[in-house]
Amino acid sequence: MDDLTMMQLAVAEAEKAAPKETWTNPRVGAVIVKNGVVLATGYHHQFGQAHAEVDAMQQVPNSADLKDATMYVTLEPCAHIGKVGACADAIVAAGIGRVVVGQGDPNPLVHGQGINKLRDAGIAVDVLNQSVSEQLNPSFHHFFETGHPYVMLKVAQSDDGFITKAVGQSTKITDASADVATHEQRAQVGAIIVGSETALTDTPSLTVRHTSMTHPQPLRVILDRRGRLQSESQFFDDRTLIYTMNEVFAGATEQAILFDGRLHSMLDDLGHRGVQSVLVEGGGAVLRAFLATNMWQRLDIYQTTTVFGTGVAGIQVPTVMTTKIGQYQPGTRVNLEKAMLATDRFDGHFVLGHVDGTGQVTDVHMIDETVCFTVQPQHQALMQQIVPKGSIAMNGVSLTVIETTVTTFTVGLIPHTLTHTMLQDVQVGDDVNLETDILAKYLAKERG
Repeated sequence: MDDLTMMQLAVAEAEKAAPKETWTNPRVGAVIVKNGVVLATGYHHQFGQAHAEVDAMQQVPNSADLKDATMYVTLEPCAHIGKVGACADAIVAAGIGRVVVGQGDPNPLVHGQGINKLRDAGIAVDVLNQSVSEQLNPSFHHFFETGHPYVMLKVAQSDDGFITKAVGQSTKITDASADVATHEQRAQVGAIIVGSETALTDTPSLTVRHTSMTHPQPLRVILDRRGRLQSESQFFDDRTLIYTMNEVFAGATEQAILFDGRLHSMLDDLGHRGVQSVLVEGGGAVLRAFLATNMWQRLDIYQTTTVFGTGVAGIQVPTVMTTKIGQYQPGTRVNLEKAMLATDRFDGHFVLGHVDGTGQVTDVHMIDETVCFTVQPQHQALMQQIVPKGSIAMNGVSLTVIETTVTTFTVGLIPHTLTHTMLQDVQVGDDVNLETDILAKYLAKERG
């Protein structure tokens, strides 16, 4: 039983707790081993309850068996007294002989102090310096390392990229299962952020429903730079904060917080209030502002197959998430094409280098000297823009469409194209980037 194997077992224990259960506490797992035998395992079940180390020790019927045993714990044991006693003190009292720590605790109340307390008591401590806890608890580590909340963006939009059909109109996009997932996510965070347009249109309570929760409801945070909510008293309650640049509004109610309009300043203030994580739910302008300033750590997109045609634009999904670029590594070969000069003659296919989506290669076959690829787009809406003898770019290479079915299209590569591009490496099952013809996009839009 080596240390890494035992630490993975401790990680598995930590994963038994849902993030919403431990809330602002990290998810932690512990394993106790003696003479090559696992005596007990434990984890932090819920905010305010026993920590993983104590939970594991409580599983050992005879406390005398703990003497000189080895404990594996994913995060440095705490050395301070909070809602429960200090884990380091409990480990010392139990006579544990060795402690293997996966990662140090970034919380300044604990950082280094738990390890030092154990060593001062004569316990051998080994720190693996892995990122096991950071992977289990990204918001906890981000908060204590930066002082800012961990920012999760959530957007629901139609297949053609709209979050609602018209300004001021609330449009239901997701189904019941997505609603439950959203409330599970809400239960993990300290605050939920929306813009003033969303607040005025939906009057959202931004509370956790559809799931159980034992800790307080998250704060309702509204970004209202102009002060549009001054006369909207339904937002003036103890769990709501409204960030505004309107001095009159800020002076009129304690819910309105005067700030300089920068998202960084708002997050800084929320961090000082102890908010470890936030969920940004809209609207589109607010989501785009977080994306544009790179003030986010996670993005969840609920994209339906519904097509609105027109409406309020959602967000442009980052290229790294909608293409294969995120899979590229040093040494990956790519296709290159020189930019066209302003004096060059227009001819051939109309492609711009943007990526409209991805598709999976379902078949590769030969017709005479032509290699044919059959591709199924991930989003079937793209098939409305693909026609026989039309064009499509695959991994940046413009190709002619030979035939189409309801769900797939087939393109052909002449020997020159195959040998001079990276398409020669494409096999059945591979994902490829797709860009449809620009004229086809306009025609699809006109057809509605």
